[in-house]
Amino acid sequence: MPRSIHLFLTAGCILILLILLGLAAWLGVPPWLVRIGGVETGAVAKEVASCGADDYATQGDNATTAIFAFQFSDQQGKAVRETREGVCNNLYTNGEHISLWYMPQNPQSFLTDQEALWLYVFSGIWLCITALMSRFLWLLLRPLLIIPAR
Repeated sequence: MPRSIHLFLTAGCILILLILLGLAAWLGVPPWLVRIGGVETGAVAKEVASCGADDYATQGDNATTAIFAFQFSDQQGKAVRETREGVCNNLYTNGEHISLWYMPQNPQSFLTDQEALWLYVFSGIWLCITALMSRFLWLLLRPLLIIPAR
């Protein structure tokens, strides 16, 4: 393989791996910290505001989305109500009982059971892509790292 193409592919792999690392640090690590280090409890989803029909309403499903607040009690029994401002979804129904994890020292950091499901799915996809790119980078770097025998 020509040296210029080899360098281009190597730089591309490194760039993609850096982007994947940045995405993991920005989007993946905080919810995983809540999921692993948080306290699980039951909560009630309460609709705060309707966001209207979702993007697929024109296709006939007429699903409406809303902003939800989640009510739960912390470890001391104190009532907590937290909202994901500006996040419209149709994952919950008004009054639905759900599970969530929250950080005891910061109840604003929480993760619902539906969010956890998506965290598992996207983390698996992220791991597969990262493993493939790491393997490809290794195959590109291996000839440069092996010293030929004399």
